[in-house]
Amino acid sequence: MKKTIILAAIVCLTITNAFAQNCNYEKNEIDPVTKKQLKITKGEILTGKLVLNANMLAIKGIKNDQDILLLCGLTIQSKTEQTILVKKGYKVFLILEDGSNVEIESVADFKGTLFADKNFGNFQYGIDAQFEVTKDALAKIQNKKVKMVRMEVDMNGNKFNKDTEIKDKKQDEISNLLKCVN
Repeated sequence: MKKTIILAAIVCLTITNAFAQNCNYEKNEIDPVTKKQLKITKGEILTGKLVLNANMLAIKGIKNDQDILLLCGLTIQSKTEQTILVKKGYKVFLILEDGSNVEIESVADFKGTLFADKNFGNFQYGIDAQFEVTKDALAKIQNKKVKMVRMEVDMNGNKFNKDTEIKDKKQDEISNLLKCVN
């Protein structure tokens, strides 16, 4: 009987470890004042590289008590100086592997920052915006690959869509980060 219980425990631990999420956190703590949990994953670069002349999309998962957020960091090149904004209510569309899409909304206004003046003939801007991931959106994203990200951005008062295709090896990163903060 003892051997059966020990064997069952070993099998359960092996299965649990096989399905365990590999999460890397920038922060995973309880706020000493509010007593609320805060989790922030380390950033994951989905496209581009950390060089000044590349368009880049990077993400982080955030959980602040009950709210789940996706932080999207984007670099944009422009031939002219711009004011770059992601306004409250602007959306990120996550196009999934099955052709469906999930919309998540910006929680506030975010302004881009000029970080390279006329690098290789272009101005370089970076913008980080937070988007709320509802329980419904989270359920749709779980265990699905994201093939493309469309982010609504405002440049000098003109709204446009910034589309970013995600390479095959990075397509499961968004759902993985959200699992880490759920």
